[in-house]
Amino acid sequence: MRHVYLLRHAQAAWAAPGERDFDRALAPQGLVDARQMGMAMQAAGVAPSLTICSTARRARETAEAVLATLPGRQDVRHSAELYETDASSYVAAASSAAGNVLIVGHNPMIEEAAVRLAGDGEEAAVKALRRGFPTTGLAVIRFDGAVAAGKGYLEAFLSPADF
Repeated sequence: MRHVYLLRHAQAAWAAPGERDFDRALAPQGLVDARQMGMAMQAAGVAPSLTICSTARRARETAEAVLATLPGRQDVRHSAELYETDASSYVAAASSAAGNVLIVGHNPMIEEAAVRLAGDGEEAAVKALRRGFPTTGLAVIRFDGAVAAGKGYLEAFLSPADF
């Protein structure tokens, strides 16, 4: 059994004059939310063996804050493609990774990837995902075989509203 964890970056600050969207930092509340999500993930036993993170600053800062709360050392890879592409790249990243993978990225791609990957799920989690994928939202998708579109089971959907 494998898990794919899809995490949308935490709330970002507005861009300063002349600042690129790519370079936006987390807002103070975003940093708090990311740390709290990490603690919630630890309490739930979430244990990624690999993290694939967008190279955008807000995604990197989210991953750093979350991973700092999890035990052990995680392998982290950065992917510019997660900032520049569509949901297919998220699905491909999840499919090609070995073990449990945490993908930290952006909407609408991360939401679409969650919908594509999860063919079924816990009723409450499915309802929560259908309401949208908020900043610092986390989809926990289980695969009993290979990671592929429609083959996952949405075990949980967490957001800052949950803590």
